[in-house]
Amino acid sequence: MALNNHGNICLDLGRLSEASECLQEAFDIWTAGEFYVHGYLMHNLGRVFLETGRIAEAIATLIQAHGLHVASGDVRGQAVTLSYLGRARHAVGQESQARASMSVAAELFESLGADAWVETLRSALLD
Repeated sequence: MALNNHGNICLDLGRLSEASECLQEAFDIWTAGEFYVHGYLMHNLGRVFLETGRIAEAIATLIQAHGLHVASGDVRGQAVTLSYLGRARHAVGQESQARASMSVAAELFESLGADAWVETLRSALLD
C-alpha cells in the first residue's frame, strides 16, 4: 500500500516515470485477493497510462479498476475511477461513453456529499 501511495503522490507531482516504477514494484509484491488495494493499484496505473498518452491501455485498466472497486464496495473508488475513465474516453472521442462515466461518477460523489467533485464533473459534462 505504501508503494501505491507513493506512486499516487508521484502522479500528482507529474513524476510519471517514478510513479510507474513504484506501481510496478507494488504489483510485484501485491498478494491476490485484496480487491481494495488492487483496485487502487489498477486505478493509479490507469492514470499513468492516461498521462503518458497510452489511452487504450488507460481505458482497459480503469475499467478493471472500477470492477475491483465495485467488488470491494468502495463507492469513492468507483467514482474517482469513473471520472478518470471519462477523461480517457473523451481523449479518444468516445463522447457518449465519456459522458456516461462522468454522469455516474457525479451521482456517486453526490451520494457521498463530495460537492467539489460533483461541480467539477458537472462542469466537464457541459463542455
